[in-house]
Amino acid sequence: EHVPYRGAAPMRADLLGGQIKIAIDALPQNIALQKQGRVKLLAVTSARRVPQSPQTPSVAELGFGQLVSENYVGISAPAGIAREHAQRLTEAVRQVCRRPEVAQALEAQGFVTQDMDAAGFTRLVASQASNWAAVAKRTSASL
Repeated sequence: EHVPYRGAAPMRADLLGGQIKIAIDALPQNIALQKQGRVKLLAVTSARRVPQSPQTPSVAELGFGQLVSENYVGISAPAGIAREHAQRLTEAVRQVCRRPEVAQALEAQGFVTQDMDAAGFTRLVASQASNWAAVAKRTSASL
């Protein structure tokens, strides 16, 4: 039975408190809990295993490729931003994210980084929105 929560924090509290037996949550928030032995990661919802938890299988590896759902974080700007400003911001962010100390800090927090340009990120967001809108409609899911 799907139980919608008003955010990950109350859901995680219920998981840790034993009120629920299983939860689907973002990886970064659970790496520390796994290391502390407070949760067991059953699978990651990515196409491949992640470096932060190499012992945890991916849903694709377990035969559930249709469950692949990777979280993503991107930097957005207003739709009317001048192309040259967008390009300058994109390049500045890419340079920062390529710094070893930044990449290591992100990885330590559970992020798997991927260098993507604005067009690629726009395609990713549109694809994810389309895919999950169809799933939500088909299953009558609610938040």
